[in-house]
Amino acid sequence: RGHWTADRGRVACDHSRRRTRSTPTAAGSTMRPPYRRLSLLATALLVATALPSSTAARWPDAGDRASAVVTLFAAGVTTAAIAAAEGCTVRRVQQIVAEAGMQPPALPLHPHFEAVVQYEMLRHGPNYGFNMLLGALLSHWPSWRWPRERVVAEMRRVDPVAYEARRQWATRRIQRGVYFAPHFFYSLHIDLACKIQEYHVYCAAAQDGCTRAIIGLTALSDKMPITVYEQFFEPIARVHGLPDQVVTDKGNEWRLLAFACFLAARLAQRLGGRLPHRFTSSQHNIVERFNFEINMRVLAPVRCLINAMERRRLLSKEEPRQVYAFSLVVQPLVQYGLNLLHRSWNAHRISARKGCPGTGGVPNKRVCTHPHPGAQAQLPAGVDMAALYEAANQEPLRRVPEYTAAAEPLLAHPQLRAQRAAAVAAIVGPDIGAAWMEIIACNYARFIHAYLTFLG
Repeated sequence: RGHWTADRGRVACDHSRRRTRSTPTAAGSTMRPPYRRLSLLATALLVATALPSSTAARWPDAGDRASAVVTLFAAGVTTAAIAAAEGCTVRRVQQIVAEAGMQPPALPLHPHFEAVVQYEMLRHGPNYGFNMLLGALLSHWPSWRWPRERVVAEMRRVDPVAYEARRQWATRRIQRGVYFAPHFFYSLHIDLACKIQEYHVYCAAAQDGCTRAIIGLTALSDKMPITVYEQFFEPIARVHGLPDQVVTDKGNEWRLLAFACFLAARLAQRLGGRLPHRFTSSQHNIVERFNFEINMRVLAPVRCLINAMERRRLLSKEEPRQVYAFSLVVQPLVQYGLNLLHRSWNAHRISARKGCPGTGGVPNKRVCTHPHPGAQAQLPAGVDMAALYEAANQEPLRRVPEYTAAAEPLLAHPQLRAQRAAAVAAIVGPDIGAAWMEIIACNYARFIHAYLTFLG
């Protein structure tokens, strides 16, 4: 387009220069456009005024919907359930309820508010920040109200040093990458946290790509393919079905898992679209970022335990028997810590991914609002997947770790192993939570007693 000069001459528009309200010409006069563009607001008002009243759309919740919302809310139905039933947003339901002068029933405060917050702080450890601790309170105590300000004030009062320390390392967390998945189990990202693998402690994690919910967290004593499949992946697939695609890094421990995914897809005649399993680099696996949560909230107390035992000359990673005993005794405690992390993560609110609006929220709720469209593939029932893998690849799978022969003197005596396990369980006690809280509090007497009993 061009613009007009004072002498009515039309000149070409120079897009390389920024337009100004008035630009001097060569003759010294000033160029002025003959009209100004109307703003979007003024245009909208003109269009609305020009429309006849008969074409004005009626608001969808001016009558029937508003009365239905008020009736359901008065009957005790939640705003989320009302929004799903009426086909509108939760925010709109809240607006209708507020206009009607109604208020949602508030949950009561716990009569021992401070004591419960302190108990959860001791049970979860100092590396749980406010959001994660609030998620734990909502998960374990759902019938009570937990105001954010009071929880923060209690955390500051009980342990101000840990509160300030979390503010420092929380700013250095790995930034969330851009990733999109339209529904639950569109993709499942799996990885192992191996920060203390020299003591045969592994943490397997599975995270949904859409809702970012943690689907599985399991403590393992080795990372053989058959262990990862039978103790970690198969229980998830039996409960939730197979995801559309499983994403792992390029480790050898995932080969039986990948074989099972491709076999199930072939039986369901779904080969040809997205791969049922995809190997990728660790940088492109979103669950890799969740390993930070495992390291800080579960493995950090275990690392302190290892350091204390090494200082006392009770544990050395060069002694196979000691490492084997430590791994088996600490595994149920690590699993308890992972269970706490699992529930807290899925119940706390997660911020949206950068560049992906609408991806934030509580994972447990997002699983309900973004369901799988259906017709998921399933693992074949009654099939020995390890035997099929060995027959197809002509390669035997190791079922016993290499170090077991040198580390387990009772390998050929199952009865003696059962007696030893019973003695260790009697020392640890039926309450694994109490033993875990002692590890958090750096009280290692009970654990060391159980460890020395295992060594005999």
